[in-house]
Amino acid sequence: MAGVSPPSPSLLALIGVYTKIGILGFGGGYAVLAFIRSEVVDKHGWQSAEQFDHVVEMTAFAPGPTTSNVLAAIAFRLHGWKGMVLGSIAALWPSFVLIMILAAVTRVLHNPWLSGALHGIEHKARAFPFPGEAGRGSSGWRHLGRPMFFLFVRIFSNLPS
Repeated sequence: MAGVSPPSPSLLALIGVYTKIGILGFGGGYAVLAFIRSEVVDKHGWQSAEQFDHVVEMTAFAPGPTTSNVLAAIAFRLHGWKGMVLGSIAALWPSFVLIMILAAVTRVLHNPWLSGALHGIEHKARAFPFPGEAGRGSSGWRHLGRPMFFLFVRIFSNLPS
């Protein structure tokens, strides 16, 4: 098929595929290149396999993450500067959102009020007699009682062991 150019996607289709790559592309670097290749070359046919290999070879010399450079180069080829900027944003926003969510969760877990409350709960729980201990009550808690409870409290209160 020499001389026949592959189909050019709409900008919206490019953004959709790049967002999918951003959401599902775990492993970073060269691990994600096979996924990008399957989307861009095999599934959508936006580039030939040879063109994709050349893009990967050329972007390996550029500074920055190879996968971001490959995606930017392909988007630039398909839609110019506008495609490169919007495609890069589409590929990177899922990671940005995940980082912001994790930062918010970390901020909540390191809240001094929450840490103090969980620390107080742990100390009170140590004095609480569980059923099944020392011959009292049923044996249901005997094997799992305090160790599992303290494990749960330690995990969720982020206290050093």
